[in-house]
Amino acid sequence: MLDEKGFRRKTYDELLEDMEIKARELFGADINTSARAFMGLLLRLFAWFLSLAWIILEKVYYSGYVSTATGVQLDRLAKLVGIRRRAASPANGSVTITGTVGKAIPLGTEVTGATEGSPIYQTTEDATIGAGGNITVPVEALESGTAFNVGANVLTQLVEPDTEVTSVNNTLAITNGQDREEDYEFRSRILDAVAGGGTSNIRNELLAVEGVRAATVFENDENVEVDGMPSHSIRAVVLDGDDAAIGSALLGAKPGGIQTAGAVSVTVKDMSGRDKVVKFDRAEEVDVHLRLTITRNDAFPFDGEERVKTSLVQYIGGLDADGRLYAGLGMGDDIVFSRLIGTVYGTPGVSDVTVETSTDGVTYTESSIPVDDAQVAQTSHEKIEVTVS
Repeated sequence: MLDEKGFRRKTYDELLEDMEIKARELFGADINTSARAFMGLLLRLFAWFLSLAWIILEKVYYSGYVSTATGVQLDRLAKLVGIRRRAASPANGSVTITGTVGKAIPLGTEVTGATEGSPIYQTTEDATIGAGGNITVPVEALESGTAFNVGANVLTQLVEPDTEVTSVNNTLAITNGQDREEDYEFRSRILDAVAGGGTSNIRNELLAVEGVRAATVFENDENVEVDGMPSHSIRAVVLDGDDAAIGSALLGAKPGGIQTAGAVSVTVKDMSGRDKVVKFDRAEEVDVHLRLTITRNDAFPFDGEERVKTSLVQYIGGLDADGRLYAGLGMGDDIVFSRLIGTVYGTPGVSDVTVETSTDGVTYTESSIPVDDAQVAQTSHEKIEVTVS
C-alpha cells in the first residue's frame, strides 16, 4: 500500500489472508479454504501470482530514488544531473619487440603470455624495428576489465610466431584496465554531484568527464584578485581525466564572460569553432598510509586481510590489488579516524583493531588526517599494512 509513510509491499501471507476473508464474505463463513480444499488451492494460486506483482510494484517504487535504484534505473536517474556511469576500460602499456632490423610491426599485432589461456593484447600503432634491433610499442588488451592488468615480464610471445621476431617482453606492468562502475560507486558519485552551491552545475559537468574521479570549483565574484584568482573568475580543481576533455567540459559549463584560473592551460574550440584557452588546476593528492593490528575471532575469513585492505581503499580512494581504481572520498574530505575503525569492523570476525595513520609512511599516529579544499586523499593496497593475531 502507498500512504504518507511511503510504500509497503503486501506479502503472500497477507494477500492470502485478505482473499480468505473476502471468500467467507461471498460464500459464507463455513467455506473451506484449507490448503487441500479446491477454494483454498485456488486462493493460494492467485495469492502467489499477486505477490509477484507486488514485488514488481515495490521495485518500480524504489527505482525512482537514487539511494535505492539499481542497474539501468540508476543510469536513467543519473542522466537528470548529467552524470554517466563509467564504462569498463582496457588495460594498456607497452612491449619491447626484438628482431630483424627493419622488420615492420603492423598495428594490431597480437602478443600474449607463455601460459595457456593468457589474455591477448594488440599493438595500437605501426612500428618498425630500429637499428638497435628492438622497438617499444604501445599495446592494449582486447577486452576491458581489471582482469587484464598484469605485471612486468608477462607478455613474452607473439600470438602468431614470426621468424624475424626473436623475443617479446613487457618490462613494465600493463595497467589502467577498469571494470564497469558498480552501483554503490555510481550512486555515491551522483549524490556527490548534486551537492554544492552555485557552481555545482560546473562541477557536475567535470565529474561527467571520463576518468575524472573528483572535482571542486572555487569562485571569485569580487572586483579584485582573491587568493591568486583574477576578479570574476572560477578555478576548477580536478583529479584525473584528460586535459582536453576537462577543458571542453569547463568551457561548455561556465557562464559567458567568466575567466578560468589555474596552472594547467588547454586550448579548446567553442561552439563557433574559435579557439579558447581554458585553465584549471590538478588536485594535490594526499598520500595515506595505514598500519593496522587486528585481533580476530573464528568468523574472520581466510582472505580477511585482503578484504580489510580493499574496504579501506574503497573508502579512501585509490588503487586496489586487482588494479581497480576507486574514487573514494571527495575533494577536501578529511580522513576521519573513527570512520577508518568503523570500516575495518565491516569485515566479519574483527574483535578488536588498532589503526595508525601516516602521510609519509614513516611517522604514524592514531589520529585523523586533515585535507584541504584543493586536495584529495588517496591510498593504495600497498600502503596498508595489516597484522592479524
